[in-house]
Amino acid sequence: GYVAPGVGQFLEDERRLAAFGLPRGAGAPEPIRVAGGGTDAPPFPRLGSPLTGRPVARASPGTDAASGAGLRYGHATWIDAADAHRRARAVPPTIGSLLGAVLELYARRFDKARWGDKRPNYIQDLDVLLELFPDAQIIHLIRDGRDVALSLFGRRRDFSVYNTYMAAQYWQPYVDVGQRVGATLADDVYMELRYEDVLQDQAAALKRICEFLGEPYTEDLLEYKKSGEAGKTPLLQQPVQKDNTGKWRSRMSRWQVRVFESEAGDTLARNGY
Repeated sequence: GYVAPGVGQFLEDERRLAAFGLPRGAGAPEPIRVAGGGTDAPPFPRLGSPLTGRPVARASPGTDAASGAGLRYGHATWIDAADAHRRARAVPPTIGSLLGAVLELYARRFDKARWGDKRPNYIQDLDVLLELFPDAQIIHLIRDGRDVALSLFGRRRDFSVYNTYMAAQYWQPYVDVGQRVGATLADDVYMELRYEDVLQDQAAALKRICEFLGEPYTEDLLEYKKSGEAGKTPLLQQPVQKDNTGKWRSRMSRWQVRVFESEAGDTLARNGY
């Protein structure tokens, strides 16, 4: 099927992408700016989410930033376009500063002082993330790879994982690279947390996270808001499933277990699995 063009077609790696956020050097040419004309021109550029890659719907025709039109994602307004313009002009000219400014505005919509984002791919690019966001704090959530394999099988078209060997090849580098880089970072920058420990004792896990983040722990953190749409993760509609672990014992064949452990056994053992 069709695959949309990605940055990899134009840049060799993420580090070069990050370099675009650096201030323009002395004598460098002026950047190219794209402008539209005509009454039917959209009031705000057509954007994709910097976190999900999905399109952000533009404001309705005939509106502009001054009228309070907002960036929208699905049916929910993210942020006011005029606020986004003002904030973007007020921060340093780096990609990290710009993304952070937009996400801070989004966090304020929900009366939150800080924002966070979860995406498995981040763990393989911690050096780039910390260049973009020098004050970032990283929480590395690790789950038994054999249970991860079962989840991947349920979404094989999303992750292109079609057998046990491929699942082990997918899981192991995420854990190994994250832990290797994490070992070089300060204790207040990187922490590890096992998925199974979160299921077993949510309060204890949240206390650890809050201590790491330097945020106060309160009991109402356990009363989290559940997702309004299940999508591909229906468990978000349900309470935390304490038994959502060790499923590989009954759902994997002996051969599958042997294949996975022969490929990723060292990483499993190192993490207590």
